[in-house]
Amino acid sequence: MTLRKKIILPLLTASLLIAGVWATAPEPAGASQAGAPVAANEYDVQRLSLEEGVSHNLVFDIVQDHTGFIWFGTMYGLVRYDGDQYRFYRHDPGDSLSLSNDDIVTIHVDRIGDLWLGTYGGGVNHFDRARNAFVRYLPDAGNPNALHDGIVWDIEEDGDGRIWVGTEAGGLARIDPTSRTVHTYRANADDPLSLPHDHVGALSVGEGGRLYVGTAAGLCAYDETKDSFVRIDSIPGIDPAVLALPVNALVTDDDGTTWLGTLGGGIIGIRGTGGIGGGHELRAHYRHDAGDPASLVFDWVTTLAVVDSRIWAGTFRGMAALREDGSFDRYLNVPGDDHSLRSNYVVAIEQDRSGVVWVGSYQGGAHKLRPRGSLVRHVRGTGGESDMPIARVTSIREAAPGVAAVGTKSGLFFWNRAQNTIRPLEASQLPAPSVRSLAQDHDRRLWVGTSAGLAVLRPETAPANASTGAQSDAAPGPFTCTTERTFLNAPGDSTSLPHDQINALLVDHTGTVWAGTGGGGLARYDTDSHSFTSFRHDPNDPHSIAGNYVQSAFEDAQGRIWASSYQGLSRLDADRARFTHFSADPADPASISSNYVYVMHEDESGRLWFGTGNGLNLYDEATGAFRHFREDAGLPNNVVAGIAPSSNGRFWLSTNRGLAEFDPERGAVVRTVDASQGAQSNLFSEGAYATLEGGQLAFGGVNGFNVFHPDSVLLHDQPPEVAVTSFWDQRGARAPVDVVSPSPVRLPHDRNQVAIGFSAFDFHAPEKTQFEYRLLGKRADGNDGSGWTLAGSERYAPYTNLAPGEYTFEVRARNAGGEWSAQPARLSLTIDPPFWRTAWFAMLATLAIGGTLFLTHTLRVRRKLAVAEAIQSARLEEAEIVRKKAAADFHDELGHRLAKIALFSEVIKNRMTNASVDIRDYLQKIIRESHTLSNDTRDFIWSLGSEEKTLRDLAAYLRDFGNELYDRTDIRFRFEGWDEDLDRILLPIDVRRHTTAIFKEGMTNALKHASCSEVTLRIRVIGDLYEISLRDDGVGYTRPNEDDGNGLKNMENRARKIQGEIQFKSEPGSGSRIQLVRRSE
Repeated sequence: MTLRKKIILPLLTASLLIAGVWATAPEPAGASQAGAPVAANEYDVQRLSLEEGVSHNLVFDIVQDHTGFIWFGTMYGLVRYDGDQYRFYRHDPGDSLSLSNDDIVTIHVDRIGDLWLGTYGGGVNHFDRARNAFVRYLPDAGNPNALHDGIVWDIEEDGDGRIWVGTEAGGLARIDPTSRTVHTYRANADDPLSLPHDHVGALSVGEGGRLYVGTAAGLCAYDETKDSFVRIDSIPGIDPAVLALPVNALVTDDDGTTWLGTLGGGIIGIRGTGGIGGGHELRAHYRHDAGDPASLVFDWVTTLAVVDSRIWAGTFRGMAALREDGSFDRYLNVPGDDHSLRSNYVVAIEQDRSGVVWVGSYQGGAHKLRPRGSLVRHVRGTGGESDMPIARVTSIREAAPGVAAVGTKSGLFFWNRAQNTIRPLEASQLPAPSVRSLAQDHDRRLWVGTSAGLAVLRPETAPANASTGAQSDAAPGPFTCTTERTFLNAPGDSTSLPHDQINALLVDHTGTVWAGTGGGGLARYDTDSHSFTSFRHDPNDPHSIAGNYVQSAFEDAQGRIWASSYQGLSRLDADRARFTHFSADPADPASISSNYVYVMHEDESGRLWFGTGNGLNLYDEATGAFRHFREDAGLPNNVVAGIAPSSNGRFWLSTNRGLAEFDPERGAVVRTVDASQGAQSNLFSEGAYATLEGGQLAFGGVNGFNVFHPDSVLLHDQPPEVAVTSFWDQRGARAPVDVVSPSPVRLPHDRNQVAIGFSAFDFHAPEKTQFEYRLLGKRADGNDGSGWTLAGSERYAPYTNLAPGEYTFEVRARNAGGEWSAQPARLSLTIDPPFWRTAWFAMLATLAIGGTLFLTHTLRVRRKLAVAEAIQSARLEEAEIVRKKAAADFHDELGHRLAKIALFSEVIKNRMTNASVDIRDYLQKIIRESHTLSNDTRDFIWSLGSEEKTLRDLAAYLRDFGNELYDRTDIRFRFEGWDEDLDRILLPIDVRRHTTAIFKEGMTNALKHASCSEVTLRIRVIGDLYEISLRDDGVGYTRPNEDDGNGLKNMENRARKIQGEIQFKSEPGSGSRIQLVRRSE
């Protein structure tokens, strides 16, 4: 549900109309009463500095996003504020992802946290923070799917996530963020279901998701079912003429009432009584009444907002906040009052989640309004007859029930708490007007130490009752005192007051009064003799007091008297015989932190606390050591001027920079109060504090004093939101961090010096926000980072020389009310190790070393194997040489013997002229077998050769065999297929032997039986196959004879043994063909 919408009246289009009303409108009541309009209001106005923040005074809209950032829409760009720093976004002509126009009129935060910006002339800009870029929706009047006007007055989001845009003169536009499509709606005088006017100044989603549209001709509502508009021009109880006025602002409150801010008709609250087409009822109508200072400040409304469930209105004449009774608080510009608005022309109002109200005014810049609440009461005078002059308060004590004595440099005053009256004591009743210390003895007499003597005052009448203001029966009338006795230093009288300047007064448990003087040491008063015993510093006595200028005095539970001087702290033992000294020693961190001790306190546990000029000190009686608490523990300042306990075990400290509540168990400040929250100033006086009746605490300073009860100090108690906003490494570049979902940061090992920036989104007193952070993760020193580091107000955490590893940075914040963030903000950080320390490098190194060792071993083994193989090869080569020689010798010898057998057989055959035919046949057989055996032996030896043989070798061998076989015959032998592919086919021994036998037998059969004239041997390579064929042109055959049949079977068997495929083709009269096809190895 929308809680805030505003719009600015177009100055150019309405200037004439405004001028007339402006001139005739009366000045708002109270505007001329300096301070009056602001003083009675619930919020205190703080003007944001133009020098330190938004650097111009034209702020048109203010919103807070989901993360907590405050965004300002200005005439000169978009500004983001995190409580400490400002970031600017402006138009860059060279960057299409920058703003289309710097003049930001309106800002809307959608459901996912993105910003939609309406500009004056540049259309709509969608700020995608994930990409840190702006998506532009520019005007194009001729395009029905684009904005019809670049001047955008308001932006709203409906329940379906669609973005609605109201323009100056281009009607209404609807944007689908997913598809980035634009649909427009225009006014049509002939269509009563169209917009009433093309000037759309305000939008709001009301009860039930109904979209209200404010135009220059009144209000209408969008009907989703008909994609049309229903005009709201009649509501019972309101003049239709008022409903026809321009609607310049719309907002729907928590109860579902939709409020209209009109130009001239004030504020109207309505609520639907049915569906879209149903009627509306009037909830309220507020108008300006010149005779009623509690009425609406002006009827011309520029903006509306819901603040603390109530309606606030910005007008041309100031701002008005609706009260529950129907009246208005007014916030106006008051000349001379820095806590008033700079300008009455209010154009933007936004309440953030911490309760701060942000206000933008035309030519007045930005303002921050904080709830006044019930912080601390500031009591001061103006110098009137019955008032306390503005002077430094030096001491405060309870003088009587309901009455506090207040010592200042200009006299003593009595403050009646119930009546809030201040009456001075006659100056003649004191030795000097400058009061330096106060104490009340057991007889309720008031001891007053001045700069020139000591006075004892006795109350004369009873004071007013603190709660009712009634006087007691015994002594009615105002509180007064008479001077009972005065003490001055009498030179030469050692029993007189040792010095007239009385800096400190103490009444111990016995009722004895002690006085710390400004030069005479410590003095103890004797009631019986009215004399003083002095304790002075003696250079020759180490057990005397440390110095004669005593600043403060205190008695502990053991009855020991503590006194401080510029020389350090002295403790007088209970027997009053000797002093023990404690002084600051820079070389000893366990010594007291400063010799200037302004205040001393003993808590309920008996622990002693000392407020010094250099922090708060806790004394450990057992060890004699002091523990120090300074600004790093959250103290606003190291000068501790007062310590006053509260009932919760904590105590309040006054410092030179405001008040602080200190938790002794945590050893840290939990909240602070400064001048902006009601403190008299940030500077408080040493020793000027007291615990008054009822547990109230009083602290005095240079501008009066503050009174409050510790249990009723209402500071902002909502836990602050915190986010990581930026990141630096040692290269110096600052990188913004997506605060919504921070992406993990990963850096190499040589970029391990980083700084992480963060912010807290509590804007009550951002300067008082305190931070602490830690970096979880194992470090080189073994620290896991679980301890928190207090950063104070610093908004970054530096880290140097981070060891490689995975870390989680956490930061949390504490606001001025002492509340810590509910959840810390986190950022994941990884420092990668150097490559030589990574697992993959170790693995690769192991593999490399192992591989090197393996390779070395392998090379050594291979070297040995190579040597062995060389030896073996040499042996085989030698054996081959021997084999070849033996084969050659065997071939030559066998051939020689067979030749001789054939020759001798031929000789015998020729000489046997009368031999029988049988003998001749046998001799012929011997000759034939001899030749056959010789040829077969040659083939056998060739095929058994151990060297590799290729298909070319086989081809050459068969070619040679054919040439020799058919030589001296009538048959012509041809060879085909001599190709270089033959060299790549290697043939094993068996393949050579069987192939040779197949084709030799084929060629021999062709010679014997084919009766052919030509025989052709062809070899060719087809891919990984080779083919050997033998054909002749002989007579062919129809069936083989028995011998030839066995020959063909032998060929088939041989082909099968070498995994070859053999085919025999023959036709009578057409020759025959043998074809062997085999796949190469």
